[in-house]
Amino acid sequence: ESLIQPDYAPVWISKQIKKYTQELCIITFGPLTNIGLAFHNSQSVKVLSTIRINGGAFTGVGNVINSGCS
Repeated sequence: ESLIQPDYAPVWISKQIKKYTQELCIITFGPLTNIGLAFHNSQSVKVLSTIRINGGAFTGVGNVINSGCS
């Protein structure tokens, strides 16, 4: 089976959470966009066993760029 999946990443993440429910532990590194979209667009976060976040900004500004900012 190919490791490359045709699904949009947030949709695939949501499917895996629903499929593996309490068995799945998500460990993140770097940008959290796909995780955020997966949680925003479904109720999957309610059944997730564990998520470990290794990145992002909790109290700071985080990774920002000047383009698009006013």
